[in-house]
Amino acid sequence: MHKILQSTKFCFKFPLTGALFILLAGVLASPGSYAQYCGINKTFIINGGKYEFAGPYADRVTVTTLAPRFGTYATIDTIQDESVSDAIATSSACYVATTTHLTKYESLCCGNPARRLAQADTLDGINSLLYIPASNTHGIIIAATRAFGTPAGGARLVLFNDSLSTRTYVTGIPDEADGLAVIGDSLFVSVPGSWGTVGGKLAIVNLATRRLSRIIDLGTNATSIGKLFTSPALPGKVISVNALEFGSSTGAITIYNSADGSFEHKLLPHPVGDGIGVINNLLYARFSASGFGVYDLSTARMINPVLFNRPFAAATITAESEDKYFTATSQDYISNGKAWRISRSGLVTDSFEVGTSPEAVVASQFECTTGIEQLAESKPELEISPNPADDFIRVSYNGFAPLANTYKISDLSGKTVLTGFISTANPELNIRALQAGMYILQVNGAKGTASEMLIRK
Repeated sequence: MHKILQSTKFCFKFPLTGALFILLAGVLASPGSYAQYCGINKTFIINGGKYEFAGPYADRVTVTTLAPRFGTYATIDTIQDESVSDAIATSSACYVATTTHLTKYESLCCGNPARRLAQADTLDGINSLLYIPASNTHGIIIAATRAFGTPAGGARLVLFNDSLSTRTYVTGIPDEADGLAVIGDSLFVSVPGSWGTVGGKLAIVNLATRRLSRIIDLGTNATSIGKLFTSPALPGKVISVNALEFGSSTGAITIYNSADGSFEHKLLPHPVGDGIGVINNLLYARFSASGFGVYDLSTARMINPVLFNRPFAAATITAESEDKYFTATSQDYISNGKAWRISRSGLVTDSFEVGTSPEAVVASQFECTTGIEQLAESKPELEISPNPADDFIRVSYNGFAPLANTYKISDLSGKTVLTGFISTANPELNIRALQAGMYILQVNGAKGTASEMLIRK
């Protein structure tokens, strides 16, 4: 199996001289000065290789890195395991869970290869990893759920410090565990149970005491509960996606309110696979056999069950909320796979070949800044509020010309449905004529063209 992930940022300085202009990470720098740029550092590609039908198993997990800004690619490590279960990236490190190990790698700047920092062994059965923010770690950095294993009576949750040198087994979770989310000092763990289990549970762990606080039985509509998500737009809420049962043509979304312990299920007339992420009020998940779609949590309405559709779409697709893109992969466990970069409206903007069995993507976050002096013009950014919207939207665009700027709104087929003029003096648009659905707003201004997805309620 195969994982692709990107650490969160890189910074470097170099002189810009003569008539040379460099466009990098969305910043255009003028000549003759030093400028600092921050953006994607490197992409970690963790390759589980070909599927082997019988032993002795010869394939091993290899860890490779690609620094796209410098064009360097290197194999940095081999882990003596046969498969990859999960991987996550932070601003300075990458954590990889394989068959029996959890390994930490340093992510270095400027095209330099990463190196192994630490490894925890004798840890089998990991399902998912979560990096816990420093504000509420209580000395804990990584949480790992487990499907099976022998240490500490088969504990389904293991907590690690940053160096992976100490671990705490949290006992009491009754069955196989999967998704993870944090609100305050509470760590939420989804408990789908073993194959064939009817009903799903949510375990709540106190990070300060590192003990199980309670288990919430979510009932049969939480059968096959999977990934967990939180969103600043939904404070105090934990969102789960539930497949209900193998091969089911229906699924469910559960929203748990941590403030009062209440929960509600949203039943869907669509199959539900892996959850991808929540951006504002929008949940992105697999609602078809080979693609992913978008669901509006605020209105409990499916916006589009097949926003992106490709055969063998990735088992995990992670939303890059900062630059509003996704990365999706496909695989057959035998030959090289493919990755697509996709806008939030479902448009493919780039594709490239990757290694054998690219099963998942952990997408990057990044920052772009200028250096000692403010030399660069910022990248044109377009924002719509509210979004989703009813009859009117307000458009904020740092590329507005002083007077009129043209705009057009298109549906997902590319058909133009609305056009007009907009400016800082008159930034509101009347969208009452649009049917409910997803559209693309494109504004042409002084700094060029910018586009953003618009959702009409």
